[in-house]
Amino acid sequence: MYRLLIVDDEEIITDGLYEAFNQLLPDKLDVYKVYSAKAALEWLARTRIDIVLTDIRMPGMSGLEMSEQIREFWPRSRIVSDRLQRIRLRL
Repeated sequence: MYRLLIVDDEEIITDGLYEAFNQLLPDKLDVYKVYSAKAALEWLARTRIDIVLTDIRMPGMSGLEMSEQIREFWPRSRIVSDRLQRIRLRL
């Protein structure tokens, strides 16, 4: 089972993606969610995360800045970064 961490400052997007992944792939993914890059890095520091799905534009630390730190400290984690609003339109 893979662990997916969803990171976005917009709660409605984060919560919607969380519910969608939980319903679509319940026996293949453990899904977690946070609302900031800082919270995501805290999760990664204490839990193995296989996939990080993140928005690029967030207040404070951006998704790109967070991705750089993830690649440096947790190189086995895979990162999917995009404007999650585009994904929301497809759901």
